[in-house]
Amino acid sequence: MQWQLAPEVIGVDYSARYGSTDASGNLVKTKVSSVWPMAPTFGARIGVAEGLEIGLRAPNLEPLAADAKICLHKGRLDVALDPGLQLYYGSANGNGFAAVYLHAPLLFGINLSEKVSLVLSPGLVYAGNTASGVVPSGVTGSSAAEGFMARLGAGFDFRVDRKLAIHPEVTLVRQFTGSEDLLLCVGGIGFNFGAQPDYSDLASAPKPTGAP
Repeated sequence: MQWQLAPEVIGVDYSARYGSTDASGNLVKTKVSSVWPMAPTFGARIGVAEGLEIGLRAPNLEPLAADAKICLHKGRLDVALDPGLQLYYGSANGNGFAAVYLHAPLLFGINLSEKVSLVLSPGLVYAGNTASGVVPSGVTGSSAAEGFMARLGAGFDFRVDRKLAIHPEVTLVRQFTGSEDLLLCVGGIGFNFGAQPDYSDLASAPKPTGAP
């Protein structure tokens, strides 16, 4: 069992095209760039079987997110699948909408030592929402974007002791379908309390060939 706390900051570069046109016949476009601190994320991870973890969290104090991390390989390089689902409710210009995100990252943990790992998380995201007719703006409006997106996260996992790990990470998300142009950058520091992965085998020197 592991408990998680992560303060985060989000940067948004967002533009949307609408059905109306300007005097030159071009689609009207709204563009917003902003950086905002977010409410912290709280969560828990539970080891339910060898190589399988279930994660539950309230991202930025929003309703619900869940994932299932499936270990494919463990060693100097760890590889895992981590499909997940996230629900979100927001409002733009007084209109409420619900959004759902399907995440499909592939996790690579490059274990530099017993205490430090570099973690990369390339993958895809699909977003769908009920925000038809909403003219979005700012960070809230960016959550109205839908369609397929590419994501890439990079961070370090510092295992301070057997009950605490600190994990700074930056994740980029880029939309490439739909009527919106969206680039998200989320940076945060995760504090993981409780059971930590055991990499003590990496500290052991390899035995010489033929040694008992």
